[in-house]
Amino acid sequence: MCVRLLTADPSRGSYKMAEFGYVLGYLLVVTLTELSAQEALITGFQSSVVNSGSLYTYRGTVDQLSKQTTIVPVITHFNTGVTITSLTSDPENDVLFFYEYFTQTIYQISNFTSSNVHQTSPVHAVSSSLNTNIAFDWITRNLYCTDGILGWILVIHMGATREADMVRILLDTNMESPGAITVDPKEGYMFWSDIYKGSPRIERAYLSGEHREVIVSTSLLMIGDVSADVQERRIYWTDRMRNTIESCMYDGQQREIIHRRNNYVFSDIMTDLAHLCVTEDYQDMLLCMYKSSAEYVLLERYDRQPYALEVFDKSRKPSSTDKCASKSCQHFCAPTPAGATCLCKNGYTLQGDETACVADHDLPVKGLLLGNSTHMCVIDFLNFESSPFKAPICLIDSLQDTTFLSVDVTSMD
Repeated sequence: MCVRLLTADPSRGSYKMAEFGYVLGYLLVVTLTELSAQEALITGFQSSVVNSGSLYTYRGTVDQLSKQTTIVPVITHFNTGVTITSLTSDPENDVLFFYEYFTQTIYQISNFTSSNVHQTSPVHAVSSSLNTNIAFDWITRNLYCTDGILGWILVIHMGATREADMVRILLDTNMESPGAITVDPKEGYMFWSDIYKGSPRIERAYLSGEHREVIVSTSLLMIGDVSADVQERRIYWTDRMRNTIESCMYDGQQREIIHRRNNYVFSDIMTDLAHLCVTEDYQDMLLCMYKSSAEYVLLERYDRQPYALEVFDKSRKPSSTDKCASKSCQHFCAPTPAGATCLCKNGYTLQGDETACVADHDLPVKGLLLGNSTHMCVIDFLNFESSPFKAPICLIDSLQDTTFLSVDVTSMD
């Protein structure tokens, strides 16, 4: 078994810590050694008493990295308090997306591999921080996000003419704590993990949110992450309590255990054409191995826990026919196995021509009802972390001596 031990040496890189302030979200400007390679293996770390939050970027493909004797990561340092818990990417446009736990916000870094000066800009604020994960549809440029507190999956359109409110909650019923998520826009599917009525499961649906089904529901304990292999049409996942890395076809068939190791807590997972890479929480490691044999090819140990993982490589996200190109959707579009489906942002309903969107109501899908003696108002959960803060919608402003409020969400009364 050939194992390359990667050693982190910050002295080999040029970087400086970014300063940031909370003004309309925050902008991080990071200077680091130029990557000069359009493929990379990336992992994130939380801040601690002695370390700032950071990204470690190993330049090259997993295959290239495994053949080198010593590999030094390019280190992107953020300010104290930054913790990156989920990563996804758009290699074709040289963009890295990440979710930051404490600000509860998704950010993007443009010109990720082609520039040594990075500007990090906010994409969307999420209302909670538990189990929030992101996945990117690189063909139609839609960003998918789970929210483990509010129990929903939403999609954010990231097209060139993107509007800030081009967001739709796709799924919010019969799920309790959606966590890991991955997408295959070539086929038009998304896959995610959830714990519903105390039972872990992996589900599949069209990227439009339609045709939802459970594909794995047995012999699961605690799913860490899920990754789609678009070439094999398989998903791979980690089970933190079973100490396993597992896989099955897109329909849940041909399930197999790729690797099991006692006392190893496998967490994040990513795949490329021949390899899979995982983070391990108990011993603070990054491991890469062959998918076919589970033979290790990379092993990196850290002094703190790696939190997120991404393989930044165009071969993982190959170009394909854009099923939405021929649709004249008023708002935005999602590819599906059946073709393409127009989507409307929250508060709008798709019309009979399946392209136009018409406003139906101003009420949020989920919100917090507030009131005093004279007013009854509602705050959209999607706006809790928005900047600038969006004012609540006041439904009634002429009440007298109101003391209790209640709502029937099934009838919107």
